[in-house]
Amino acid sequence: MLIDTTNSTQLQEFEYLKEKLTEEKLQKGEYLASDIALVRVTSYLPKNGFVSAISNVPFVERMNDVSHAAVDQILEEQGLTWDDRKDLVRSLTPLSTQYRSSVHFCLNGIVSSHMQGDFEGNPFVIIEPFKYHENDENILAVRGEDTYFKEGLRLSSEAIILVDEKYAQKCLDLDIDSKQIIFYRGEQKQAVDMVLTKMGIVPELIGKDYIVDSCTSRMIRDFISKKGYPEDKHCYSENYASDDEKTVILWQKYAENFYTYLYSTIYGDVMDNKEEIQYLSRASYYDQKAINILINMIKRIGIESYQNIVNNYNKSIMDKIESGDYPNNNDILMGASLDIFSDKTL
Repeated sequence: MLIDTTNSTQLQEFEYLKEKLTEEKLQKGEYLASDIALVRVTSYLPKNGFVSAISNVPFVERMNDVSHAAVDQILEEQGLTWDDRKDLVRSLTPLSTQYRSSVHFCLNGIVSSHMQGDFEGNPFVIIEPFKYHENDENILAVRGEDTYFKEGLRLSSEAIILVDEKYAQKCLDLDIDSKQIIFYRGEQKQAVDMVLTKMGIVPELIGKDYIVDSCTSRMIRDFISKKGYPEDKHCYSENYASDDEKTVILWQKYAENFYTYLYSTIYGDVMDNKEEIQYLSRASYYDQKAINILINMIKRIGIESYQNIVNNYNKSIMDKIESGDYPNNNDILMGASLDIFSDKTL
């Protein structure tokens, strides 16, 4: 099945169905669990029907670290505006990670990107009826913009995985149940809304801190209140604080790994630079001394040479993830090696 958000006939059908559904829900006057769906945007397809927290899978992303700040300052000196340099800065940032032992969903809508999270470009959307999870023991909080579960969530047979049509082969490679897959073409949010209506769910607009008010959003809030779920924002939860302590440890491990790679590539030996590597690995984003060390190094070798080093480093990590030969964050915290040097030519 293909959802095409550019198809006028499909869009007209969606608008008609959404209006009809909204009228039916308003006449009913309240929501049950069957009126709610969990929606998660992700780069990772579920394995064996389980959506795992990213602490349990190999997870990497680009962080705003010291190297990011150094490259940004160099490009700003060259006269590039932020709009002109932001994508380039991101491409020149080494991969790092984040520790999360919870798995997160929105209710009846797709997450929006904001300062604390960029969800653009993730090609998969998991849509799961909430009725199968309303009494799960591992619920940590239920909120319209952020409902989260400890460790993960087992999908029901009614789960839908919405997939950008460009990733069809990946689904075949992972042997995902074809009955659960719907491909989409065009705009992701529109595709999610169209699938939700087909499931009998009225789609909502998700803001950074809430579901944007609509004629049906109050029924979601009333349902949550009536059930008495915890409603702690993730950033204020005990789980978040515990995870963040582990994130800091992982950031330092990844930073040390990258700077070891950087120095060994440039100098062939890191023994004379161990103290500097350690310093850079623990420096904050605003540590100008650390930033200056990297600025001087990058200018000395040239931005193109630095870009090649970062690209090779990131590719080595991604190749190991693709081959299944890369540890998850729990493994790393337990001492698993981040070594990616075996295939590097100095």
